Amino acid sequence: MTKRKMNKVKKIIKKNKLALTAVALLLFLFYWFQIRPTIIRKKCFIEAVSSEKEPQTVDYIKESVNFNYKTCIVKNGMKSESVYK
Repeated sequence: MTKRKMNKVKKIIKKNKLALTAVALLLFLFYWFQIRPTIIRKKCFIEAVSSEKEPQTVDYIKESVNFNYKTCIVKNGMKSESVYK
């Protein structure tokens, strides 16, 4: 990048600092409250379901998967929630 273009970019950043900060904050909040919880739920669900290897009764499996899921959710910094509603 040439020196002239760099100066132009610096001026644009200086002029729009508040807007750029707001956009960065909105992107961070979207990630934190939308994407991150979805990733954690998916990971915990896979972890909880795959932890059951032996054949058991349906009620026992539901209870066990639910417990493992809730434990994983809390361990990853989210409020406890159930797989089966």
